[in-house]
Amino acid sequence: TPIKIVTILSNLLVSTAGANSFSVISWSTDNQHVLLKDEYAGNINYIVFNYTNPTDSYNVNQTYSQSFSSCTFLNGAYDTLLLFDQTTGNLYKSVLSTKLATRLLSNVSAYTSFGSNQILYASSVVTKPSMTTIRLNASSNDYILKYVPISTNYILDISPYAGNTYY
Repeated sequence: TPIKIVTILSNLLVSTAGANSFSVISWSTDNQHVLLKDEYAGNINYIVFNYTNPTDSYNVNQTYSQSFSSCTFLNGAYDTLLLFDQTTGNLYKSVLSTKLATRLLSNVSAYTSFGSNQILYASSVVTKPSMTTIRLNASSNDYILKYVPISTNYILDISPYAGNTYY
């Protein structure tokens, strides 16, 4: 496939002064949209960029009023994002058509998602001292999977294999 040069529209950028550093977070399942992390002068913005039609792109930080420190596609959909605020521990689900973000979970330390309805997360709310709870939120039901020692880094993943789901 030949290389195609596309330009990010200036209205998607918060700062055009100085150097911006872009990194790809993930591709959407439609293979047209990509979630970009735009770092500039110590700040971060997230942009959902449509490389086939750049005018269909949007700046996530400008679209939603919730404060957040990171975002990911939910189930690979460019118009449905998970917005995570590391400071408050809140995880939001945002929907582009309504431009609303609703809080899904609170007291989250780390998370990963699978499909449209499974979120595996580490929660700071525990019943055991010095432990973190690893929980699964599936179809609005919440399950405790295990307790692990408190850490600054949790490795979480969900994977189906041979008819079973592994966490």
